[in-house]
Amino acid sequence: MKIKFFILTFIILSIEQVHAQQKMFKSDFSYNIFDVYANWGIQADPLAYFPASITRTQGDIELTPQYSFGYKFGLVYNFNFTNHFSLKVGALVGRVPAINTYFKLKNTDIGELHGYEHQKFATYSPFNFSFPVLLEYRNFMSQDFIFHLDAGIQIDRTSAAIILESVSEYGYNTSITAPGSWDVDPIIKLGFYYRFYKFMLQSNIVYKYKLKNQYEGNYIFANLNNHPIDTKGSYIQKGDYIGLSFTFYPRTRKRCVDNSCVSNTHSRQVRKKQRAIERAERKRRKKQMKMLRKEMRKKIKRNRKK
Repeated sequence: MKIKFFILTFIILSIEQVHAQQKMFKSDFSYNIFDVYANWGIQADPLAYFPASITRTQGDIELTPQYSFGYKFGLVYNFNFTNHFSLKVGALVGRVPAINTYFKLKNTDIGELHGYEHQKFATYSPFNFSFPVLLEYRNFMSQDFIFHLDAGIQIDRTSAAIILESVSEYGYNTSITAPGSWDVDPIIKLGFYYRFYKFMLQSNIVYKYKLKNQYEGNYIFANLNNHPIDTKGSYIQKGDYIGLSFTFYPRTRKRCVDNSCVSNTHSRQVRKKQRAIERAERKRRKKQMKMLRKEMRKKIKRNRKK
């Protein structure tokens, strides 16, 4: 819960910081960022799933859930309404971790004389399919650097599966079931577009909140030497995750027919000159702000003397 609260706070503070930066270095850049790039892109998401919820109902062996790592990849497409707003849809496929646990046993529990036995297991489900539908807002920081915020839903297709994990020498067994369903969950992304000469890269922090449990099941430790009572409990993997998302948009053959195109990318020399102008303008505004602050301090001192 603390981590999720931190994520929400980070997103709010990031939006406020971007808004403050835009006020200080306000730019007139506003254009269709896909003018010379494809509307479709290739997306890859490395993801970290939050630990499962484990409830022990009998016994004294502790089974500890761990963070799990999964991934998604696929295609996305942008429908631009204006220079600042667009609708983004996609089709992704990925692997979702079903079981990722850690436990510790004395070797005497399994017939050895001394020491401890540590074990960690990670098991993945069959491939799952996801279909995100997101509304995107874009804020132009400079010619080639664009902040964006995406919010919407993700439709997930979970394949029906029974996932078994067994280690006979420890008497350890876990049974996880997934009934197979279509789920709709909220998702949010925060990041930037980076425009390069031959391609455009979109990088994000992504967070998805799962409304229903992804997997449910039970576990048991049985027939151990020093544990006359079997250890049993329930296992629930909710499916919330946080991660990174990268989308690659290739450059198309479209070109601006004349210099009226705001995001003219005919040549690297043109773009280099534009970036130099932006840097000079930012320096000028910083200097101006510094002089204004200095004048304000002088006025305050004069008023105090009076």
